[in-house]
Amino acid sequence: MELRRFQTAYGEIWLRGEAHAFDADTPILLALAREFATDGDALFRLQPHVPEAGVLIGHIPGNHCPALREMSVEAIGAAYSEAIETLNRPVVVVAESAGALVALAMRSACVRGQVLLEPPLRTAKLWPIIELLRRSLGSADRELVNAVFGCFESRIEDRDHRYLLGDVRIPTQVFWGAIPLGGASPDRAQPKPRG
Repeated sequence: MELRRFQTAYGEIWLRGEAHAFDADTPILLALAREFATDGDALFRLQPHVPEAGVLIGHIPGNHCPALREMSVEAIGAAYSEAIETLNRPVVVVAESAGALVALAMRSACVRGQVLLEPPLRTAKLWPIIELLRRSLGSADRELVNAVFGCFESRIEDRDHRYLLGDVRIPTQVFWGAIPLGGASPDRAQPKPRG
């Protein structure tokens, strides 16, 4: 895979993909990873399944690429918007978790549609990942974890990203898991009686 760096007003955005994905006239499928993703994640193996598009892969800044000067959802979305506008082709974004929030914050006219996997619109009750987030606080991801997830050493502050839904003007599909997040983990959740 080829790595290309795009200079934006917020810092550098790195995109990975086959050379033809950057240079062809085909539409782009932009895969935006979740927080702490690795290059082996399923989202990064889409190219063979989408031959009619060039697949470009982006990490959350600070994870396998440089952090931006500002690590807010809005700044990351604006930086990705700037980067893809230089390619001047139609883009569909497929994104997961924090990457899905970034997709919602993108305002580029190049983006024609989105498929979002479990965007964390409210963060205080994300019991499946709170411990992972806390363990990451000693790393360079601290600013992202604080800003996007409201996770600190001694407290969790709810981050409400639902406002991003108010500006959606393009076809968007959102997928969430079946177990609602709350204070209890699924092994302690009791099924509700039907009746």
